[in-house]
Amino acid sequence: MAEAVTGAGTRRRPGPLLAPGGGRRALFPAIAGLSLVASLLIVGAVAAGRGAEDWRGRLAGSATVVVRAAGLESPDAAAARAAEALGAVNGVARSWPLEAAAADPAIARLVDGKPGAGTGVRLVAVQFKAGSWPGPAALSRVLAADGLNVGVDDHRPWTSPVLRAAALAALTAALLLAAIVVGVGVAAAWATGKRLAAQRQLVDLLRLSGAADGFVGRLFVTRAAATAAWAGAAGALAAALIMATWRLSGESAIAGLLPSPAWADLAADAPWPLAAALVGATGAWLAVRAALKRAP
Repeated sequence: MAEAVTGAGTRRRPGPLLAPGGGRRALFPAIAGLSLVASLLIVGAVAAGRGAEDWRGRLAGSATVVVRAAGLESPDAAAARAAEALGAVNGVARSWPLEAAAADPAIARLVDGKPGAGTGVRLVAVQFKAGSWPGPAALSRVLAADGLNVGVDDHRPWTSPVLRAAALAALTAALLLAAIVVGVGVAAAWATGKRLAAQRQLVDLLRLSGAADGFVGRLFVTRAAATAAWAGAAGALAAALIMATWRLSGESAIAGLLPSPAWADLAADAPWPLAAALVGATGAWLAVRAALKRAP
């Protein structure tokens, strides 16, 4: 057994039984790369879920009113009158013409380019109080009583497609993450097998000296778990840096339809290094167990 000298040479501690070599050098970059992808998937799925929930809340609590000017009244005046009438409805938090709603991306995207919006037509956005929804019929009656020609667009039917898309994205991310977990286990098993083959003489010597297979196996499993943990941490840190850069840039993918990750989302991949270590240890244990069973 190798020994290391510390201090003035009076204190000695055992060196590692396993010498460097085998597949260890290939294991770190392989798991680090897989961990980078896994961490991006985790943070992306969390950000997408948060964005979908935000859209659901905003869509379910809002409506759009298409106001058509009649007679000599200007479209802007009709929209202002409709917004004032809607503001007095029980359950309405606020209402405003579309031009004033431009700061709300979710509502603006829904009503932008709506069919029928043209000459003599204006759009009014309505925001409801939490837990309140007067319903399109009630809003139409109030506006009709003021002599306004309107159409009320209920945003709630949009929530189902949004939630379905979010669920599909989460399922896809989960399947890809499962494939990555399997890949980490396979990489650890392959690297451990290569390492065990490179250390065959040491393994035989330990077994001839009376070492149990469990002791021998722990040498390889511990090393694989440590390598996987460090590689997982490296991949997770790289993913956090990428997402933080995206967050600071303020840019979102696909023409601004996907939300940038929030700072809290970056913590979602914090458990990944531990998960990588557990998966790596499992793969290494299976490889060692199979190899020792085949050994004489």
